[in-house]
Amino acid sequence: MTDPTQRNGSYPCPAPFSQLYMVPRALLDLRFCSYHEPVFVRDQEAFFKEGPEALQRFFEGNQELRRRRDAYLKGDYEKAGCPSGCFWFQKWKTTGKGFSREEFEDADRRLHVKRLWLSVGPDCNVTCRYCLEPKEFHIDFKTCSPSVMGLAEEFVARGNSILLTGGEPFMSKFKLLPTLERLAARSQDGMGYFDIHTNGTYLDQNCRALILRAPVNVINVSMDTLRPELFEYLRRGCKFDKVWKNVNALVRERNDLGLKKPVVIILCAVMRDTWEHIEETVQTVVDHGMGISLNALFKGYYSPDFCREQALTNLSQEQLLTLERTVASFETRYGKSGPVHYQGFLGQVRDLIEAKRAGNTGKQVALGDGGQARRKQGVIGLVLKGKPRLAVREAINLGAKAKTRLMATIRGL
Repeated sequence: MTDPTQRNGSYPCPAPFSQLYMVPRALLDLRFCSYHEPVFVRDQEAFFKEGPEALQRFFEGNQELRRRRDAYLKGDYEKAGCPSGCFWFQKWKTTGKGFSREEFEDADRRLHVKRLWLSVGPDCNVTCRYCLEPKEFHIDFKTCSPSVMGLAEEFVARGNSILLTGGEPFMSKFKLLPTLERLAARSQDGMGYFDIHTNGTYLDQNCRALILRAPVNVINVSMDTLRPELFEYLRRGCKFDKVWKNVNALVRERNDLGLKKPVVIILCAVMRDTWEHIEETVQTVVDHGMGISLNALFKGYYSPDFCREQALTNLSQEQLLTLERTVASFETRYGKSGPVHYQGFLGQVRDLIEAKRAGNTGKQVALGDGGQARRKQGVIGLVLKGKPRLAVREAINLGAKAKTRLMATIRGL
């Protein structure tokens, strides 16, 4: 996938020069970003104990990462593992702004990992329809090692940055708040920072007060629509009024203290049921002193059925052209470097339009390419396969109706 728009020394993404994506599960998964195939570390506890030195050694010396970086430097993004749906790749095509390796080298021309994208999920206190479907898929919520926060704390203390995602990072099991408390108590000279993705439910007064004292650069809050009924339909277990109140309180308290950080950004996954009121969403967010980042709905690992139903590939060419005009207008309204992060999304929409013109539905834009989680067999299917104990366990998880169906099936055998 050598892109014809490549310019000498310019590349779409800084990740191969500066970042590692870390997923601490049963095995430690490390790569440049979520799109790439993982490289695994088996003894992750020893890795965490060694601290940032282990990250740098892996970043520089791992043979597979070096192969991917070499392919990337040659402009062979497909061999490097970079799909055309990548946000940075799309932004590059839209804006023409790229990155050079020299920006990230030290005096000895060494590259240093300075940014960690740490995904601690899928543990979450809500079950968004496009993210988690525990009734249909096997999801292991007990695999993330909490000791990863020890490495994260030292990494930030040395002047580096971490994008922290979940699941929900503010859940107590991940020990984020104690980590922020300790970092807030240290000298801030040379300190790095966290950027944090959250669903906003834990941003109560105590949490907000700590965020305002700690090295937190950005709080990204997932809110795909500001229409309460639709919001609560998409985000099961999440109350719109609570989240919107928490987010606005954080902005107000930050401003009252005369602070510029953290920047508050609303993360908006645009889908079939939300695209028509995207202008309304964007304008309201900006009017409340926040930024907003747009992206096409990703291919859900644990909810692929819902994501297929809601994907922008379901829009007609005429609808996509209307969406393109709307998104392109944000540059005039808010500026290229304003509060609306639209460029990558605009590139995604234009790719979908080209796919429609070519006579196919286009590929759904994916966030990562991890395949699909194992689908549950269902209560009745387990009984018929001679696995009654598993069926009973599954019925307990599913609730009273499933138990009734199970007992009726067993009686009929």
